[in-house]
Amino acid sequence: MNLKFLTFILCCLFIYNSSSVSAKPKKGKKNKANKNGSIPDTIKGVLTLKPRKKPYFISKTTIPKGATLNILAGVTLKPAENIKKGGAKLIVNGTLNILGKRSAPVIMSLESFSASNGILNISDGDILVKKCNFISNTTGKIKNTKFKHTTSGTNGAKMTIEVPDTGVLLYDNCCFLNMSVEVKKTDMLLAIKHLNFNKCAFLLLNKDGDGKKRKPMRKMSSEVFALGSKCDVQHQVIYNAMNWSFKSPLKKEWYFYVDTTKNSINDMVKSNKSLNIKYSKKPYTSYKPKVETKLLKK
Repeated sequence: MNLKFLTFILCCLFIYNSSSVSAKPKKGKKNKANKNGSIPDTIKGVLTLKPRKKPYFISKTTIPKGATLNILAGVTLKPAENIKKGGAKLIVNGTLNILGKRSAPVIMSLESFSASNGILNISDGDILVKKCNFISNTTGKIKNTKFKHTTSGTNGAKMTIEVPDTGVLLYDNCCFLNMSVEVKKTDMLLAIKHLNFNKCAFLLLNKDGDGKKRKPMRKMSSEVFALGSKCDVQHQVIYNAMNWSFKSPLKKEWYFYVDTTKNSINDMVKSNKSLNIKYSKKPYTSYKPKVETKLLKK
């Protein structure tokens, strides 16, 4: 074979391979927030929000499957000024890492916070939100975090939690202030393995000192008493029949702010030999209704 022809062929192959490689997207390519702090409507790859003097702004952001949003300690996230009807929304189908610290929590203000088949790793979050839906096999660990809302209306803020089919969704040392909590898909034999509340507080807004203004009532599913332990509760209870049984009784510990609620739960427990509750004389958590209400109104 002619030497010049062979050299020509080799050069062509080199040019082709080089162009093919350069056309491939870089793995792990990162998103960036806009210069004004606006978060993209759709997260692609990885986006990390680092602390800055001004807050970041959100309208409606979706984290698709395979994408990740990291929010570092000290970050504040607020609704965009030109937000459309419906308020700020965060939708998690991928991974959300909120990495706050006790001295520098992540502060978020949202109308709606939902996760479907998402992964939630949240620590030291301070989240003002009206509607929360964690459904369709959403898993993860949420610790040292407050979910709260200022509304005093009858139809108040609500968190809906669907028990994951696989994996675990754990709430550890969390506070639900002025927010109803509803648990769905409660096959208790499976639920106790996949959904847990440890040292959590279910609290109401503290009423005015003169006693003229009543605090708005919020509700929680009775199943939470089997799924949680060492928790404090002020909420009314949505009573569902405890018609489940286990080989060994579940042993739980709760503090009740309201004696009538405690007595009602005690009557239900007596009729079900699968649950034993130890009633504490003092709260298990450091969350206090008066203090949390004062912090909320600042």
